[in-house]
Amino acid sequence: MGENDQSIQLRQNPYSAQVISIEKDRLAKRETSSVSPMPEGLIDVLSREEVFDLLAYLNAGGNRQDPAFSK
Repeated sequence: MGENDQSIQLRQNPYSAQVISIEKDRLAKRETSSVSPMPEGLIDVLSREEVFDLLAYLNAGGNRQDPAFSK
């Protein structure tokens, strides 16, 4: 979720709003997850237009004033 010089902030559960902070000097190892937090197959229920809307939303960071939302 974020970091500074001393610590990283992360969300252990992608479905929870709770964010924890861990001091960097306490980390034994750090690597990027190879697994998406999006449940497998979730996108399969979306129409083509809904997928484009989702991508526009993610690209715009949720900002409805972003040009990605104009048709």
